[in-house]
Amino acid sequence: MNTNENIIQIMPVPENLYALYHNDEGDEVGFPIVCMALTKDGDIKFCDVDDSGYIDIAKSNDIRKYNSETYHFSKLSRKNQK
Repeated sequence: MNTNENIIQIMPVPENLYALYHNDEGDEVGFPIVCMALTKDGDIKFCDVDDSGYIDIAKSNDIRKYNSETYHFSKLSRKNQK
């Protein structure tokens, strides 16, 4: 994890959050979000974990919520949180 973020607190996350990325073959892969981190600047960062257990800060535009009823990921936004 990048220690330059000056994390002061970690918090649990809502269920079914994932960071979605494209691998070298162009396939979409998802890594679970394991916590939210509060930085000393007041920012909140989402942290994901890869297959090897490495925890890193995810890009906020890559965060998706998985809907187990529709088997789809939806982007987090105020509009989707009704």
